[in-house]
Amino acid sequence: AFSNAFAAVGAGLGALSLCGSVVNPRFGSNMRYVAIVTDAELAPNEVLKSVELGCAGCSGSCFSACKTAAFQPEVHEIVLGGVPQRFRKFDVNRCNWAKRQLPHIEKIRPCNFEQCVLACPHARKQ
Repeated sequence: AFSNAFAAVGAGLGALSLCGSVVNPRFGSNMRYVAIVTDAELAPNEVLKSVELGCAGCSGSCFSACKTAAFQPEVHEIVLGGVPQRFRKFDVNRCNWAKRQLPHIEKIRPCNFEQCVLACPHARKQ
């Protein structure tokens, strides 16, 4: 959920949530991003304003859903295209460990979505 997050925000595809996932205005946090390197001339998009206001009314469900306490308490800020983006860093090893602790179910492919992203109110956008 966090791969290419800064590139996606810089490309104007969404804004960074406090848990570090990209939130798209239409699809919420239900998208994943890949980066393509090209020398083609492309028209730039504007960086979207932060979705932190959408996070302000939240009780921190993304942080409490993390069973391994991977999120650090301090909030960091970066500026992309003149727009500040605030987020909390997380311990990648703790996050990856939690994703691999799924029960084994025969003939069903388990979902390894990050529990923080699933708990986010932005994930419920259609």
